Amino acid sequence: MTALVARPEALELHDAGGTVVGSLEYAGSVDEALAALTAVLGGPPEEEPYDAGNHNAAGVMHIWDDALKVDEIHYGEGVARLGDATVGAPDFRVYFDQVEVRGKELVTRDGVHVGDAFDALGDRIDPDLWTCSGWAVEHVEVPDPQVGAAKYGVGLSEWEWDETAQNYGTQVDYVASVSAPVSVASGCV
Repeated sequence: MTALVARPEALELHDAGGTVVGSLEYAGSVDEALAALTAVLGGPPEEEPYDAGNHNAAGVMHIWDDALKVDEIHYGEGVARLGDATVGAPDFRVYFDQVEVRGKELVTRDGVHVGDAFDALGDRIDPDLWTCSGWAVEHVEVPDPQVGAAKYGVGLSEWEWDETAQNYGTQVDYVASVSAPVSVASGCV
């Protein structure tokens, strides 16, 4: 296994030839995903529990070397989920904050990495696939009883997070992080 590839519905594990050798669905078991990643990366992550907030449920951030984060979401603690896990209300999300972790590439299907300049990405970015923190490079459309259909994708953030600020931090001209799944929307609340 040489690469972790963020996709809209799952984190894929690829071999050196680009073949998918494993797939960890965001609506699947977070315990199984963590066990698989611990095996692939040769050790467990650090764990940082966090409280529920205005727009998020409580959870635990599982972090490998400040490069790969798996956000385990605890619904019912500030934010409720109706029914089973879906791509829109997953059991976990992933964040890439570096180009690789423990010798494994962190990348999107389109070959986008953290640090890539937005102006060099060309048509890999669809300006209609906007997220609250940047753009999405790939998406899926799923039925939604409230709006008919909702889009979820792989997000490219244009914001460097500042833990001391009360907002995203600083807007940048490069991919500050990659995350999935993210909501593709025309506006944020």
